[in-house]
Amino acid sequence: MEPSCGICKSGNIERVPYDNHERKLNLYVVKHHVGAWLAGAGLGTGWLKQRLLFTPSKNILHCLACGYGRYERTFEEGELECYYRRRYSLAGGLPKEAWDDFDYVVGHAKTQGQWAFVSRHLPVSGGFKMLDIGAAASRMSRLAKDHFGGRVECSVIEPGDGWLEYYRHHGIELAGRFFPSDLGGEYDYVHTSHWLEHVEHLEPVLHALRKSTAAGGLCFIEVPNCDATYFSRSFPDSPHIHFFTSASLTAAMRQHGFEAVQVTECAMVNSEYHGYRCRTALLTAEEQRTAEILEASVEQVRGGNLLRALFRAIA
Repeated sequence: MEPSCGICKSGNIERVPYDNHERKLNLYVVKHHVGAWLAGAGLGTGWLKQRLLFTPSKNILHCLACGYGRYERTFEEGELECYYRRRYSLAGGLPKEAWDDFDYVVGHAKTQGQWAFVSRHLPVSGGFKMLDIGAAASRMSRLAKDHFGGRVECSVIEPGDGWLEYYRHHGIELAGRFFPSDLGGEYDYVHTSHWLEHVEHLEPVLHALRKSTAAGGLCFIEVPNCDATYFSRSFPDSPHIHFFTSASLTAAMRQHGFEAVQVTECAMVNSEYHGYRCRTALLTAEEQRTAEILEASVEQVRGGNLLRALFRAIA
């Protein structure tokens, strides 16, 4: 059976090699194909299987109608949880001496841009409940507490053990380790930053997002903008599972009971961002500062490498 798009259901699908959009043969690709052959022959170790979870020996199913893409592989139970706990949850947390360093919060370019994007939409009076999913240091919770004081109750979803004391120190509740989970209530504002592209199954996650967001409440999502330029250049995919455009993200959220408040392509255009990512070790301080300024901006940039989106839960 030919695949179809998980969002718009179109059958206009292309297969793009993961981490190798330009289909070039290089040492990285050869190593992964040899590793896949060894694993397929039953010669792989647990270490090798972890290394091959995200590999150019697999493809992305890319919809040419709405732009949505999905990594074409099935994960065994517990594989992703183990992977993120070991490699991507920042499990060690921050050194204790940095816990109260507010410059760490306000000096972060993406956080500046996200706060400027959503803060004018947050309640101007009364209390509200906020949930940050995939939180790590939860800079947004700390900004909200600094701005709204006792009016905001901040909760987080975070797998890393190293953040537990940090959350207690800042009066942030740990609501769960992974999402979806039974949260026992709804939130007025749900914040997700570079998280949605990592979940395994999109449908149940979006269903749970709507269930966790109060009617009329807001959900913020920031993900990479995987437009046509993204798929024409060999951008690093790992460890992303889902690949969104503004059209596909808006459609997916609409299907699960959200309406768009604002969806913006921003930051550095993807063609320039590709060059930036290819030479990060050689960047000048001025180039790095320019990139940070663009990340902190809320200005619409057609073809920008970031999608910032705010949705409202329909009653």
